[in-house]
Amino acid sequence: MMRVFLTATLAGTLAVATAQAQVGPPMLGYLPDGGTLRAMKGIPASGSIGPLLGSGQTFGQVAVSPSGSFALATTPDGAVVVLTVNADGTTLQTAAIQGAVPGNLQLSPNGSAGLVSNGGQLQVIVGLPGSPVAQSPVDASYLGSVSALAVSDGGQWIAGVFGGAVSALGSDGTATPLPAPPGVTALAFYHGTADLAATTGTEVVKISGLGGTPTSTVLFGDASAPPSAVSPIALALTADNAQVVLIEPDGGIGQINLASGAVTTANCGCTPQGLNGLGGSVFRLSNLAEGAVKLYDAGSGSVLFVPLAPAGTEGGQQ
Repeated sequence: MMRVFLTATLAGTLAVATAQAQVGPPMLGYLPDGGTLRAMKGIPASGSIGPLLGSGQTFGQVAVSPSGSFALATTPDGAVVVLTVNADGTTLQTAAIQGAVPGNLQLSPNGSAGLVSNGGQLQVIVGLPGSPVAQSPVDASYLGSVSALAVSDGGQWIAGVFGGAVSALGSDGTATPLPAPPGVTALAFYHGTADLAATTGTEVVKISGLGGTPTSTVLFGDASAPPSAVSPIALALTADNAQVVLIEPDGGIGQINLASGAVTTANCGCTPQGLNGLGGSVFRLSNLAEGAVKLYDAGSGSVLFVPLAPAGTEGGQQ
């Protein structure tokens, strides 16, 4: 996809926002690490990562809400829990979700719904974080192997690439084929709606009308373009649904302004783990490696880093 973007726009030099001193740094978000969480404080251009938060147990899968107020996690005994940080700021509180089954975890764009997947077995959790309800699991194995999944904010829809084709599943498990191009590698719902974005190595589309007759609109690219050697591993939208952001396995980042159609590119210089929303236009790209994580701010087009704070400090500047 980056190779397609590069034919449409000239990559510019990214300007990193000026670091600003923080007094009582704001919460930037939480970072899964070592089977628990670390707090990231400050602002994207001037933040730091705190020590591991204590919980008395080690978690398996951890998915952090874009709001930074909670995380969804699995325990060693197979429970799914909501994690919140106690008032002391150093320990975690867990609340089990009755009826939830273990598996891979992901959250909807705003974090109000979660999805647990284990092969073709899918379960939606709604009412996050305060009143979580685990819905009955859905068996989608008859559709074929799963290669990408997304859940809408209301939890009404699961979208996935099943056996190479894109389908949407309602709460009753009924599958609706969607008009997506072949070769979709990543999916993302728009914030607060049932509209869906999908990307291949050469094209990005928006799919609407999941509750009726689905229609597809090309946002960027051309289905007739030569196949790309590299395809995006993740796609997401900014909180205002104004920008689509894509990332490739080599760290290439593409961004589409949905109002103007303008396309920009960047590179994180990292091994990306995905596009994990931190609220607004900011996404976490990597895990903690070599003492820092990489962020991308779609508002400024900047690739930033947040370092691990020196022992005994909290917050701070880069």
